[in-house]
Amino acid sequence: DENSTGFYPILYNSQFWITKTNLVPLNGSTTEITMEMMLEPAKMWKWQLMSQMEQSWKQQEDFMGEEDASGGDMFRTLLLDTNPILLVVTGIVTLLHTVFDVLAFKNDISFFKNKKSMEGISIRSMVLNACFQIVILAYLADNDTSMMVLASNGLGLVIEFWKISKAITVS
Repeated sequence: DENSTGFYPILYNSQFWITKTNLVPLNGSTTEITMEMMLEPAKMWKWQLMSQMEQSWKQQEDFMGEEDASGGDMFRTLLLDTNPILLVVTGIVTLLHTVFDVLAFKNDISFFKNKKSMEGISIRSMVLNACFQIVILAYLADNDTSMMVLASNGLGLVIEFWKISKAITVS
């Protein structure tokens, strides 16, 4: 009826939680499949979040190519299979670690920047510390560590070399 004030709800085919491992190839030899369909209401904010993330993943897949499309699957699997409390605690610990790293770098730089005399500071221990950091950075790079950890350790190594150059005066 044209004069009614009702409306039809949006029917949205969400593929947000579907990973590539859940897909079944269909070909001529497939005679029967089991399909599960769920019809449920979704809150507006949840629908917007899921549809925007799906669109973002689709754009990334188009940009990167199909072979690199597994990033979205890994993220979905992470969200599906991991305890939410563990995810929150991991995020908080990562944030705190990053803040403390930045503060340590800031204090290290400000201490050596304002230092006029290097009396009481062992250059041997600074060089040894730089060597240790090179070994640690090489180990982390070899084990495919995340870029965030590599960047933090790389910046620490650069600061170590800067401290050594500041401590050694060539005349």
